[in-house]
Amino acid sequence: ADGGHGMPHIVHDGFAYAVLPAADPDGGLQHHDKSWQRMPAGWELAPAQPGIVAGVVAAHGWSSLELHLAGGKVFGTKNSGPQWVGKEVPGAEGTLSSRSSSGAEPGACMEYKPGHKCFRILIRKQLLAAAPAAPQRLPADGAEQQLGELLREVPRLEDRTRQLEATSEDLRRALAAEQQEKQVLEARVDGMQGEMENLAR
Repeated sequence: ADGGHGMPHIVHDGFAYAVLPAADPDGGLQHHDKSWQRMPAGWELAPAQPGIVAGVVAAHGWSSLELHLAGGKVFGTKNSGPQWVGKEVPGAEGTLSSRSSSGAEPGACMEYKPGHKCFRILIRKQLLAAAPAAPQRLPADGAEQQLGELLREVPRLEDRTRQLEATSEDLRRALAAEQQEKQVLEARVDGMQGEMENLAR
């Protein structure tokens, strides 16, 4: 499927892979006219790495027998038969032609031409990382339920505060009464001591 990448492709290990000329990744052999193919923006020649050769080139037919990879090497697709599937094709290295379609300045758009009408060019494009998941929000009814519970909790907290304040007032009164009683006792003790001193004279 196109998948928003502009041509039929597969996805492998974080990259979209397609061929020039564009073709069905699982199609049988279809010859083409060996015309110049412009590299789409954001795409590049696929490197000749073992994982790519095994998982991309050899695993699909790509409507061709062999595929050009970066570095000039050519490898057999699933359509090339058991003896050449995933194998480097001898004598085919360096048959991929390339040129700049906008001159030699940096960033010029490159064009490529396969070395044979049954060869295609494997290209790839890195896929964007998945966007981070949005913070999970409570459903509206769940939020309303929590708000209602909080509002119901407020009067209970207010009652508890009043109880504590009343208890504190009772404690203050008890402490004041104890202090007053202590003063009375101290006065009585002082009086008794004075009487004892008078008797002793």
